[in-house]
Amino acid sequence: MRDFGEIVRRHLGPLPLEPARAREITAELAHQLEDKFQEGVERGLPEARALADALGQFGDWREVRRAIFCAESGENTVWPQRSAISRRVSWAALAVMAMLCLAPSFRQALRSAPSAWSQSPPGFSEGALRGMAERGLKEHDAPLVAFASLHLMDMPAASRYAE
Repeated sequence: MRDFGEIVRRHLGPLPLEPARAREITAELAHQLEDKFQEGVERGLPEARALADALGQFGDWREVRRAIFCAESGENTVWPQRSAISRRVSWAALAVMAMLCLAPSFRQALRSAPSAWSQSPPGFSEGALRGMAERGLKEHDAPLVAFASLHLMDMPAASRYAE
């Protein structure tokens, strides 16, 4: 006779719950496993195949363990991956961001950042960039042409220079 409780404990691993509740859940899963196993045997499957089918009904045991923990603790995860961040951690991250936004230096950095992220560096107009590209073409200076074409806002002209 197979010990389905032991099979479930081996596949599921330790549950981070009260011992009595963990035993109750393990017993319920073992009962489901045994029922599915008996159905397979009654259909004429070999015992090894019936056990494999019975175990297959649960899918990924790590996901089963995570779902049990989430259901028991009442804590959902933000993302369905194994390494998901809990809701408490998400709220903590939100609180940290809110506190950063209250800091004057952080707000000042946010205000100045878009100008640093723009495509054209300050001081280079479209005309100056076109002049650089033309000079690079005449002097066979590929890096200068590439720089100018990457920073031009006029896409057709930038494409011509890049080619």
